[in-house]
Amino acid sequence: IPSPFVEINRIPAADVDALLETMARVEESHDAAVVWVDAYARGRKIGRSVVHGAKWVDRDDTEAERRKYLEAGYDRLDRHRRLGLALHEKFGPVLSLMLQAQRPMMHIFNRLYYAMSQLTWRTGRSSNTELFLRFSFEASFTVPPAHLVCGPHGYTVQLTFPKTGAREAIVELLEICQSSPCPPVTTILRAHKRDEGLLSFSEDGYSLNFEFHPKKRQEAGSRAAVDRLIDATVRRGGKIHLAKDQVLTPEQFHRVYP
Repeated sequence: IPSPFVEINRIPAADVDALLETMARVEESHDAAVVWVDAYARGRKIGRSVVHGAKWVDRDDTEAERRKYLEAGYDRLDRHRRLGLALHEKFGPVLSLMLQAQRPMMHIFNRLYYAMSQLTWRTGRSSNTELFLRFSFEASFTVPPAHLVCGPHGYTVQLTFPKTGAREAIVELLEICQSSPCPPVTTILRAHKRDEGLLSFSEDGYSLNFEFHPKKRQEAGSRAAVDRLIDATVRRGGKIHLAKDQVLTPEQFHRVYP
């Protein structure tokens, strides 16, 4: 690793085909990639997304300077997390109330975010250099923290699927989410490589990370959608990320990890 800094390039993709084509290029030209996905986009726009590609930057910093940058970065990360927790504690109920109108609110937000990404891309302002912590812990630099948006009845589901058939997998999984009474508040796609661990989450493929914020009255319908996600993942030979798991039943666990 030449330095603690990375160059970030943000590339909008209009649909699932553009997403996979962009990912193929980014995986060749960058060192890491993470993708924001609009889980509310339907029809021809399904898979609409923004690919964030990162590659390490060569710099002539001394070891002392690198340590200084990292210490400042970790301090900033810690302060931001504390601020996010404090704001969520104060305004969390307001956010939960707003998410009673989750579908229209998230649909509008996602459309605006994608439109802004298109604008910065077309005007040549979609790239910048920043400390790798900002890229690696992007969710921790948001207010409120993304993992707290799930609310008191919420949970995260992250699942993998092979690159073979990735288009069909992405479309199927997003359509299942859209059939839920409470589709995910945030959806992130990542690229992975396989290793030999018996309970390894890593696959030679992609993962989708969903953060659900179901309302109490809709827990049963939301759970049914999650079960369909798990069924589709098993059928496609994928895995569920156990470190984030809050939903697998014993029977489902043995199906995912036979």
